[in-house]
Amino acid sequence: MTNFFRGLKRGWVFCMVVCITMIIVKLTQNYVFDTYTYELVQTTPNLPNFNQQDAYLVTDTKAPALIRLHRDREDGKDKFTCSGFVVSNQYAITAAHCLVNERQTLIRKEMRVHTLNDNELDSIAVKAVFVNITSDLGLIWGDFSQFAKLRIDTFPGAFFIAPGPFRTCGFPYGGSDLCTVFQPRGNYFNFIWGEGFLAPGMSGGPVLSLGENGVFAVGLNSSTMPNGVNVAPLISLFESAGVGVE
Repeated sequence: MTNFFRGLKRGWVFCMVVCITMIIVKLTQNYVFDTYTYELVQTTPNLPNFNQQDAYLVTDTKAPALIRLHRDREDGKDKFTCSGFVVSNQYAITAAHCLVNERQTLIRKEMRVHTLNDNELDSIAVKAVFVNITSDLGLIWGDFSQFAKLRIDTFPGAFFIAPGPFRTCGFPYGGSDLCTVFQPRGNYFNFIWGEGFLAPGMSGGPVLSLGENGVFAVGLNSSTMPNGVNVAPLISLFESAGVGVE
């Protein structure tokens, strides 16, 4: 009888330990998952170099640097996902959250990019080749030789030194292109927080500096907050992707 009660006691203790462990795992799994995915960086190896001179290319095409990103659906049609902008003959930039699936993994399926005209002549196949979840930066690879390009400025203090004003541009809800005023107020982790307006669909669009030396992309649209918006500076984008700069 004594052994029976000892076994019962040990079994009860074992069950309690298991139950407490399961509760702890349940309460912390979301935190662990969020921490892991937030720090996740993914890239495709052997990416071609980024040629800065491509951004100065003047083409005869009417296709703008601002682009729409589409994903294929199960019914065979593509669906508008995010905005983006072309920066060279081979690269366009968008937000990282536009290039990952529900598991926060880089999408390997082919996507399509449409220009402002949004017809078949202005549509090309592209691939997601890099995401940095931490800074919400993403790279798209494709043949953008016939697209207009935006020059980029990756200097860390661009938001506070450039004369401005700044504009956040994109396609709200996939409709007509829109640019709104953005006034930076300070840093928020890896982002620049400020006063502005972003609508769904404008994610990945460029933050533009309009100065005496022309128009430069200094960041991209990332997320909204209760009291403003976050934009992601383009600092070390190509370096973190393992892409050489010429």
